[in-house]
Amino acid sequence: MKIKQIFAIIGIILLVGLYALTLIAAIFDPTATLKYLAAAVAATIIIPVLLWVLNMFFGITKKNGFDDSAEPGSDENDNK
Repeated sequence: MKIKQIFAIIGIILLVGLYALTLIAAIFDPTATLKYLAAAVAATIIIPVLLWVLNMFFGITKKNGFDDSAEPGSDENDNK
């Protein structure tokens, strides 16, 4: 599975879980409903941006050869 797909699945799970928890918390504590809603809206913006930044970071490190798949001292690294 590609790293982009993994980040997308993590983002979906986090956001759906966040909305479910917000709904449950709002039902049990109606006095703080606006705080829960504000937190959900903020996380709706922050979580995808954070996942995008991580995805970009992993893409850059892979392009620059910082992939840890090759062991140091192996024949694969000697041919570079």
